[in-house]
Amino acid sequence: MGVDGTRVLSANTKWGEGSLREVAGDPLNGVDVNSTTTPDKRYTYTRLGGIGLVDCQDPERPDQQLIASVRVMKKSGSEAEMKKLITAYTKSVATPEECARRKL
Repeated sequence: MGVDGTRVLSANTKWGEGSLREVAGDPLNGVDVNSTTTPDKRYTYTRLGGIGLVDCQDPERPDQQLIASVRVMKKSGSEAEMKKLITAYTKSVATPEECARRKL
């Protein structure tokens, strides 16, 4: 997503394997292995990005899970704001309609 021709936010989903910490090791996610993780280990985030494990199963990918990620390009927010953003985005992807779209 861009504002005045400048990219300010990216949000996406992808199927992948591994724990939340392993996914966080990808520098493109805006988080790292030292990011804050929720007690249920479903979300990890920093001021710049967040990752969430989506409640969405695909029988054709039994060893994978759907991963949602959000990244901002400016250091203007807080960890609390990112937690709220990645939680809301992950939950929106987990609706039956959205989950079905991502299985294609």
